[in-house]
Amino acid sequence: AMSHLDPHHVRHVARGTQPSKEIIFIRHGQSIANAESDIADVDHANPKYFDARMTTLGQNQASSWAGVAPTWGIEEVYVSPLTRALETACRIFEHCECEMHVTPYAREGWIHCFENRGRLLSELERGAASADIVKRHPILSQQRWPALADLPGSHKLRDLKHLVRPVPQRWDADEEESRAKDEDGLFARWREGIEDLKHQLLQSTATRIGVVCHWGIIWELTGVDCENCSLVPTVVQGSTGLDWSCTVCEPIMEHPPLGVRAYDHVQADEASA
Repeated sequence: AMSHLDPHHVRHVARGTQPSKEIIFIRHGQSIANAESDIADVDHANPKYFDARMTTLGQNQASSWAGVAPTWGIEEVYVSPLTRALETACRIFEHCECEMHVTPYAREGWIHCFENRGRLLSELERGAASADIVKRHPILSQQRWPALADLPGSHKLRDLKHLVRPVPQRWDADEEESRAKDEDGLFARWREGIEDLKHQLLQSTATRIGVVCHWGIIWELTGVDCENCSLVPTVVQGSTGLDWSCTVCEPIMEHPPLGVRAYDHVQADEASA
């Protein structure tokens, strides 16, 4: 399982004494904001992009990995609570035995943008926005997201209890909207969350992990500029976020999803923080 990672000569696991983990970072499938930004400038302050939903292409991109995902040997998955990441994870790992842990630390940055602000559990379950947000932005009254229970594989989602109420500094759409003009402050807060994500991954007892997240998270942790629904396999070492070391392996493209090309792999492309 996950033999794609084993032979890569770019692995540098012998350099240190820390145990290593094999982590596949996966960017979510195409969202409505992604699709529209491909043809025109997107107004990220437009509430229609709130917790941006996936397009049909994005759904197909994610589902096209489902047949081979069981061969990766993933023991557990960590996933952003933004809808496009939740749906991507559920579709990709539908036929896998692994549990999927929802963590706000894996969310996208640029929190001042509507597409990167999310919803609480009750709203995810209903496939709707909260009454308070709808009151401020009536356009959202007609907007629907897939209900959580309707996503394939959603029964494997864990840690949803963390989304029952806002998580201070990490997951609070109302507070984040009130601070939308403080882009630098929100961005700094997001980067603090990345340190929490590093710790979460390193403290996991699993040695083969999937992380379904976003462009910004993958860029910050691996230095790879990846497209929607592409996979970035890595080998990570460290015991805390402070000694995190990430070595990027060659792309897994034996069964690429629709509309995805491999990132440009650079030998010894290592991102450390």
